[in-house]
Amino acid sequence: MAELVVEAKTRSERETQALGSAFGRLLRPGDVAALQGDLGAGKTVFVRGVVTGLGADPAAVQSPTFTIVQTYAGAPFPVHHLDLYRLSDPENELSEIGGDAFLDPREGVSLIEWGEKAAGLLPGSRFDVAIRPSGSGDPSERVIAIFARGEAQERAAEIAEAISGVAGGAVRAAEAARRGESEGGP
Repeated sequence: MAELVVEAKTRSERETQALGSAFGRLLRPGDVAALQGDLGAGKTVFVRGVVTGLGADPAAVQSPTFTIVQTYAGAPFPVHHLDLYRLSDPENELSEIGGDAFLDPREGVSLIEWGEKAAGLLPGSRFDVAIRPSGSGDPSERVIAIFARGEAQERAAEIAEAISGVAGGAVRAAEAARRGESEGGP
């Protein structure tokens, strides 16, 4: 079961990137984050923030929809960005391009857009990031929920605390994570 780490509302791309950056600063080699959200939800904007937090160049971040995977340099370790949107059979297609290595990135971090398309291939220890419109009618407002699975749950409180300093709406979920409450997630 996934544990809700934090849920925050962002009101602009800049805030979404700031939240991603706070999350990124705490990632380490071997971490996988599977991102979910409709087209245009802000997954690539969030990834740009994560890449910034890891010390790589955010200007290099483009949605790898057609290339499937991009690796960014500049961080202390490789940052792999995958986009599974165009894959009709992720299990076979990822295997054909050597994508299996990105699902268990021992020497780097993998950020996987449309990760739910390969749910059966994802490691048991990972972060799930769900991004959706806030429902306010303002297209720049998003709700970002980060869940931890498996061993990643051990870092939930640390991540919740770091993100709560960036996004005021995160405080409620951060408190829940500190108390050890869990919630079913994506």
